[in-house]
Amino acid sequence: MYGSAMATAPITARAALLQVLAIDREGHGYGLKLRVAGLTLGELELGDGSVYRALDGLVEEGLATCLDDPEDPTIRRHRYRITRKGLAVAANHRSAVLSLFRAKSS
Repeated sequence: MYGSAMATAPITARAALLQVLAIDREGHGYGLKLRVAGLTLGELELGDGSVYRALDGLVEEGLATCLDDPEDPTIRRHRYRITRKGLAVAANHRSAVLSLFRAKSS
């Protein structure tokens, strides 16, 4: 399934954020965005809109949970934590995503 064509495929914000959450276990959107950029040596820089849409999708799918009340206007940075289901999905896709991270950095 992950042949040579996959090595040139773009890394989605969802896939990158899920892998970072699998490594760090939790974080806030901006911090996760910085971690993705760091892990790819600046080759993958996610936009704010992409980060928060992807995190919302991960929460909706049960792959991550928001630790703060998303409706609370006093909270500037919402923290996210990976779920057990998210860890399982991340593990299933880890080698493909990490090879893309490495391809970006080589």
